[in-house]
Amino acid sequence: MIGGLVVALGLLAFLFYDGGSRDVSTTGSTAPQTETAPATPTPNPSAPATPTRPAPTSPAPAAPAAPATPAPQ
Repeated sequence: MIGGLVVALGLLAFLFYDGGSRDVSTTGSTAPQTETAPATPTPNPSAPATPTRPAPTSPAPAAPAAPATPAPQ
């Protein structure tokens, strides 16, 4: 158990150690990355305009009947 923790901590330290460099970027890219959303969402052509028949619903099961005689105390 202790050995597994030591190995896991050693692996994390190895993966995240940056060699003393305090540069925030890890990719070396200096170009700004921007994400743009589409101007207007397009409707899904394969989706039907109106929903199809709903799934048939079965009636709820009946509640159990009360016992004829009360349980002894």
